[in-house]
Amino acid sequence: MENLKIRRFEEKDRDDMFNNWTSDEEVEKYMLYPLHKTIEDAEKAINFFVSNENAFVIEYNNMAVGSFTYTVNKKHNFAEISYNLGREFQNKGIMSCVLKEFLEKAKNDNLNLIIAEVMEENIPSCKLLESHGFKVDGVIRKKYKDRYGVYRNIKVYTYLVNED
Repeated sequence: MENLKIRRFEEKDRDDMFNNWTSDEEVEKYMLYPLHKTIEDAEKAINFFVSNENAFVIEYNNMAVGSFTYTVNKKHNFAEISYNLGREFQNKGIMSCVLKEFLEKAKNDNLNLIIAEVMEENIPSCKLLESHGFKVDGVIRKKYKDRYGVYRNIKVYTYLVNED
């Protein structure tokens, strides 16, 4: 996709992050961390992301529009992923391109399994994962408490990297 970059976070991404996704209730309703209410909240998050080698900003048309992070379990050779994208940039194929690129990286890095946990109400995310070959391995009932104190069911999606 033209004008799309996946790169490490930089401090300069703070304002875009705040304006494009972390302060938007609609975008963040399926995330567990608190909604960013001030630019200082975004500053704290940027400091975390900048120091995390597996946290990436999604840049589109020279603007930070979302994030993609993953954690690798080296002993068991799998990764867990998390992502979000600003509302204005959804349904444009951006996250599909990002996920496709990550799955190629996972294959090159000889990972065996990719795991994504998604609140079952997050239908767009479920559809994204399913369209890229992820399978639902199960539902964990009432696993996480959301920012409103409500326990949510979580769909566990997995992708076997070298499955034929």
